[in-house]
Amino acid sequence: MKTLLISGVTLGRGNDDIGTVLMEKFLTLLAQGGAAPQTVFFYNTGVLLTKEGSPVLPYLQALGARGVRLLACGTCLDFFKMRPAGGIEASTMGTLLELMGQGGVVAI
Repeated sequence: MKTLLISGVTLGRGNDDIGTVLMEKFLTLLAQGGAAPQTVFFYNTGVLLTKEGSPVLPYLQALGARGVRLLACGTCLDFFKMRPAGGIEASTMGTLLELMGQGGVVAI
């Protein structure tokens, strides 16, 4: 997997409480040495995971320290009137299209 797309703060649909637990567990395991993607692109409510105070921010920063490029949709950031935390870049839908064109994209 080259690129991981994260579109929300929960993993899966249904109950948001368990979805939040699952997302945190997923990102924890990924940061602890799972097969990391080259890039993680956050969009829609997924950008909320990238803000200061996010419970998963330490795991995202650990991924960044492993060389994973962390990108957050600029349009989404503007919509939520926020900035991503340090180490996470604001990006564009154009970049997302480029990443998709390179193949190896997985959306969760």
